[in-house]
This record gives sequence, C-alpha cells and structure tokens, in this order.
Amino acid sequence: MTKTFEKFEKYVLGGSILLICVASLINVVCRSLMGFSLSFIEELNQYLIITITFVGTAYGVRVARHIRMSALFDILSLKNKRLFCLFIDLMCSLLFLYLAYLSVEYIIIVYKLGSTGAAIRVPKAIMYSIVPVGLLSSSFLYLQVFIKNLTSKDIYLGVERKLGE
Repeated sequence: MTKTFEKFEKYVLGGSILLICVASLINVVCRSLMGFSLSFIEELNQYLIITITFVGTAYGVRVARHIRMSALFDILSLKNKRLFCLFIDLMCSLLFLYLAYLSVEYIIIVYKLGSTGAAIRVPKAIMYSIVPVGLLSSSFLYLQVFIKNLTSKDIYLGVERKLGE
C-alpha cells in the first residue's frame, strides 16, 4: 500500500510540475506572439503550486528529505538520537493532524461561502481539498516513522530511510 501512495505522490508531483511548465509556456507564447494572456493560467498555476506544496511535504516525509535539526541531532548519542527522533516524529504527526483539522474547517467555510476561482470558475473548496489530504498523509507517515523507531533496533529518519543510509 505504501508503494501505491508513493507512486501516486510521484505522479501528482511530476504531473503538476509538468503542467505548470506547459501552461506557463503556452501563456508566454500567447502573450508574445498573439498579444493576449490566458487569464486562467495564473489561477491554475496557483492551485498546482498548492498541490505541489502539500503532496510534496508528504513525499518529503516518506523519503526523509524534510527539514531536520541535524546540527543538534549529530552531536547526540545513539540512545538520545532515538529519543529525539521519537519526540520529533510524534510532535510532527500531531502537528500535521491538527493542521489537517484546521484546513478542513477552512474548506468548510470556503464551501459555505460558495467561493469560486475568478477565471476557472471551479469551487475553491474543491481546489483546496488537496491540502488536508497532504497534511493527513504527512501525519500518517510521521506516525509510521514513530512506530518504526519505537519497535526497531535501527533509527529511521523516514519511512524507508534509516540513519546512515
């Protein structure tokens, strides 16, 4: 199941980046050669950047490419590194879970207001729905790393990455 989510994240990230490039290129060509700009491109790119941010956060947790306090981590003993990882993993899991809750509350408000994109005319609640998905995924992945660090002899920095790899 983990590999399925990882593939999904890779396809969403790669597809979003590719779509931003293609859409921006089309807009540049339209502006330069035809004298007009496609107004929906900027809005589309904003939604794609939101997607990249929150799906990318989960992917970063999965492959241990997230920001760590490595200066402090590096000077700790092996036992304290494990404790530090357990603390950070649990706190990050809880923080992402709380942020997911807040993002759902926000999406409910946006939905009730009936807000839509100015150019695309798609409800913003639909476009923002990727935010809690990415946050919940990050929370779940940090919880997985926490459990691995609790039950394993090795110290895991990410779901699939051990210390020293």
